[in-house]
Amino acid sequence: MSTGIIILNYNNAESTIRCIQSIEKHNSADIQYIVVDNGSTRKEEVSQIESFLATMPETSKVSFIASDTNDGYARG
Repeated sequence: MSTGIIILNYNNAESTIRCIQSIEKHNSADIQYIVVDNGSTRKEEVSQIESFLATMPETSKVSFIASDTNDGYARG
């Protein structure tokens, strides 16, 4: 069985990365990550997340979605 986790980011790459690292450290389940950037205004934040996700093991299931607009928490 696989577990999916959706993580919403907005101008806070450090917390998003720490969140994924914590999940990876404390969980051995088969997890699929979907990271959604909700229109961050600081594009270096998006680059940081993309760089981090690129270092994840090949066996990790990671999707990254970058939105051009901030559509709020529920829609993000």
